[in-house]
Amino acid sequence: MRSLAWLVVLLAGVSSAQTSSVGTNDLTRGTNVLPGSAAWSDEATSLVYNPAGLARVGRFNAWFIHERSNTRQMNNNALFMATSIGDFVGLGVSFQWLNSMSGAAPFPSGKTSLGFSVGPQQLSAGVAINWFAAAPLAFGGLGTVPPLLSYDVGLQSRPARFISFGATLRNVNSPTTTFPGLITIGREWGVAVGLRPLTERVTLGIDWSARETLPINESRMQYTLQVNVVSGVRVLGGFSHAFTSTQPFYVHAGLGLDLENFGYTQGVSYSTGGGVNLQFAGRVSMDAHDSIVPERKVAVISLGELGGSPGATVGSLLGIAEEDKYLRLLRFFERAAQDRELEGIVLKVEDADIGLARADEIRSSIVKLRKAGKKVFAYILNASDVEYLMVSACDGIYAAPEAMFLVDGLRSDVTFFGTAAQRYGVDIDVARVGEYKTFPEQFTRADMSDAQRETINAYLDTNAKVIAQRVRESRGIEEAAWTAGVDEGLKTTKRAVELRQLDGVLTPQQFDELLSERLQGARVDRNYRPWPERNTRWGRQNAIAVIPVLGAISGGKNSVSPFTGTTAGAQSFISSLGEAVDDPNVKAIVLRVDSPGGDGLASDLMYRAVLEAKKHKPVIASMGDVAASGGYYVAMGADTIVASPSTLTGSIGVFYVKPAVKRLAESFGVTQNSIQRGKLAGITDNFDPWTEEQRVAAQKWIEDFYDSFITEAATSRKMPKEAIDKLARGRVWSGEDAKANGLVDVNGGLMDAIALARERAKLNDDYAIAIVESSSGLLSSVFSAAIPDALLNSSVEQQPLPPGLTSLAQQLGANAWILEKPGVQARLEYGIDVR
Repeated sequence: MRSLAWLVVLLAGVSSAQTSSVGTNDLTRGTNVLPGSAAWSDEATSLVYNPAGLARVGRFNAWFIHERSNTRQMNNNALFMATSIGDFVGLGVSFQWLNSMSGAAPFPSGKTSLGFSVGPQQLSAGVAINWFAAAPLAFGGLGTVPPLLSYDVGLQSRPARFISFGATLRNVNSPTTTFPGLITIGREWGVAVGLRPLTERVTLGIDWSARETLPINESRMQYTLQVNVVSGVRVLGGFSHAFTSTQPFYVHAGLGLDLENFGYTQGVSYSTGGGVNLQFAGRVSMDAHDSIVPERKVAVISLGELGGSPGATVGSLLGIAEEDKYLRLLRFFERAAQDRELEGIVLKVEDADIGLARADEIRSSIVKLRKAGKKVFAYILNASDVEYLMVSACDGIYAAPEAMFLVDGLRSDVTFFGTAAQRYGVDIDVARVGEYKTFPEQFTRADMSDAQRETINAYLDTNAKVIAQRVRESRGIEEAAWTAGVDEGLKTTKRAVELRQLDGVLTPQQFDELLSERLQGARVDRNYRPWPERNTRWGRQNAIAVIPVLGAISGGKNSVSPFTGTTAGAQSFISSLGEAVDDPNVKAIVLRVDSPGGDGLASDLMYRAVLEAKKHKPVIASMGDVAASGGYYVAMGADTIVASPSTLTGSIGVFYVKPAVKRLAESFGVTQNSIQRGKLAGITDNFDPWTEEQRVAAQKWIEDFYDSFITEAATSRKMPKEAIDKLARGRVWSGEDAKANGLVDVNGGLMDAIALARERAKLNDDYAIAIVESSSGLLSSVFSAAIPDALLNSSVEQQPLPPGLTSLAQQLGANAWILEKPGVQARLEYGIDVR
């Protein structure tokens, strides 16, 4: 008897000694599993192929395999189970019950393995510990096999979509056994390459393995093929041979049939000298696989609080970045339209907390879903004009009997504090450029100026027209009838049905019955996800990076908290933009601007970063509800600007507001004495009003910044500076009017901007949308405080707001932050309230 035979590698087993021919004395053998490769194993059976593959098995994956060979009197069973977290950390365990009556060599009666893997697709590492139980029988009168322990390690890399690599080292500890006599089980090396030459449906594996105790010509080659013929049907096959004719060869074939969470595979193999071997394998998994019988699903989506700050969570306080809920919804709709298993979507409608532009974007997504063959139904619990615009394109719009249906038109409210400021003894110093830059007027006037009234009327007219057009397109309600219905104001849901604004009033139970009738055979999935639960892709996809600019613009980092809402920090934006430019997988960049503007210096720094980025990659700007003043400043650096017809944009202008509380303070007996060097020192002081010389200096400062603003705008928009000046001076435009005047290029939503970016980058359908954003919570702010960024923070030292003015702001509900923060502001501070 040979003291140790070479390790036989069946196509199903790569470099792991998974089978043995008659007469082989291999103590580390186990159950033959189905064809696979050390380069691309990603199921629980990775414990056999390569433990590094455990990192990608999904939430839970289990296989039971029964092996039978009449020729070798073999009847083996094995159970493999594994789980992974985030495609990064994996854990697996297997139990094998081995029963061979060949009588030619001693075999262990059981094999138990425990594996661990860690690492991303680019490179993961794994380790497995194998324990072999003693055989209870004596084969050929030779006695029993003592227990044995061995260690395996592996590496796996998937650097690109078409290629992957694997490497294994078995029996690292080179274990020994004393039966029959002293035997050392030698180490075994294996290397593998995986290929997907044409499509992800076809996967090839080429594996080589060699044992240190055997000559090189007895190393083995294995060639494995897996073809996903159609969804849920897999064909497996392979061939294995040594480099000498004295060693056997193996042929293996199999057919797999899969449902989402269950699967069955039948395998058969043949080896010279070993005859026919059969495998029967069943799979259970939590993550859905491609299914031969697609399940028809209905998704349920809530459209409530889409505009709520993502900072209102514990995670944001800890500085954990959280993806914007609204952007995630748009990406959800885009992927859902491509899901062949999705039959329809039910939209639960409540207060969305977004503006008209974003509502119109959601409506466009619903139109695309319907064009893709999906049925979309809305069930209203609470709706205003915004929510109604959102769902107006649905197949059916229904409401609960007592739903709040407040589709009564558009309204803009501007509150003025000028009279109150004078009464309390607060003087407001203002420097601004442009009669339409009306923000400071809320602190100096008691009513609207003609310029402000003109701007708001034009914006309301445009958006009322857009809503009427959308309703006519989707519901067939003529503009006159729509306007008459809107003018009725608050109405019952029954009256809304009479006006054809709703299709019916149903209780939840009645609505469920309607869905069962309209979507027969489909299952409601309240946890539906349009992304594949099981990611079998190799490497990273080409991507379009979406970089949000959400909230007021400031220096420093993004600030997201339940107390202050969302702030777009220049430092965070420039860092995210740099990451997108440097990432070779990012082929284009979309700036998602939903900001009224803010700090002038920060806006300028962000704009210049955009100019630099577009030298390297296409940059498209997408405007949300508001992209005005500083928000427009950032966007205008892009190659193309896309805005919804309802976007509030423009407001090209700057201002400086400074309160002076001397009269208020003196009324309480508080005085201030100052000693200065420099004629205009104290220009930012909040106690004394400006002198005439200070007022002139501040006005010149603001005019210089404004001139720089319109100069850059003229360069970016390729328009004469004089033409930009006529459109600027603080005037606000709707997205539709902005396009007509050349301030934006295309009317559309975020997905239209992404489509344009894809076209510019020459990408096919296979690309990812990566939302790149960072957050700075309370905890992260503490740790980052020791590393200030002077350039990206405010250029003027911030002074605390005097207690008297703080109290005044609190009493009046005014924006104290704008009064307490000196410096040039490029900001719009009113919007359209839809109630």
